[in-house]
Amino acid sequence: MSSLFTDKYGLSEIQNGLTFIANGVGSIVGTLITGKILDADYRKVKAEYDSLSNAEGGAQGEADFPIEKARLRLVPIFAGAQCLPLILFGWTIQYQVHIAVPIISTFITGWTVVSMQSIIMTYLVDIFHERSAAASASINLARCLFAAGGTSFVMPMINGVGAGVTFTICAAVQFVSLVGPFIQWRFAAGWRQATEAKKRIAGVSE
Repeated sequence: MSSLFTDKYGLSEIQNGLTFIANGVGSIVGTLITGKILDADYRKVKAEYDSLSNAEGGAQGEADFPIEKARLRLVPIFAGAQCLPLILFGWTIQYQVHIAVPIISTFITGWTVVSMQSIIMTYLVDIFHERSAAASASINLARCLFAAGGTSFVMPMINGVGAGVTFTICAAVQFVSLVGPFIQWRFAAGWRQATEAKKRIAGVSE
């Protein structure tokens, strides 16, 4: 990002460093606010689930709770909010729109990236509560690997097709990756119930 600001706006090294403040502030805001949003949304889904369970006159097990609905239904919102500033950043940088616009887009990107990470991290810890440390480590490893891979081809792409097209492609990849949460939303509850059933059978056989 710093090289883009240098090439397009002629910023010095100090000025380049200052442009990262917006992204950092966005990340802080995302950390502080998104957790509260997730907690409120979880409580809402839990209340609806408890109300329905009581109306049906029976207590349901933990495996029946719609954890995917409680944790993942905000993913499309934050993913969309992440795609838009990526596209905005690329095209405003390419056409050298006033520097405030791409800087503001980095603020939104920082917010949404941290928010998405918080959502997925919370979901993984919830479903792998017996291995929460391994779940946290796995998402951090995946994030670092994707970041390392991404930085290796983003600049060649920018040099080849321009910043606008490059960041539009990045946003498209982000959108396509929503297939993963959709699969979790659609099938994970059944997988989890099948796993619990196997554990119970194994426990009985022992």
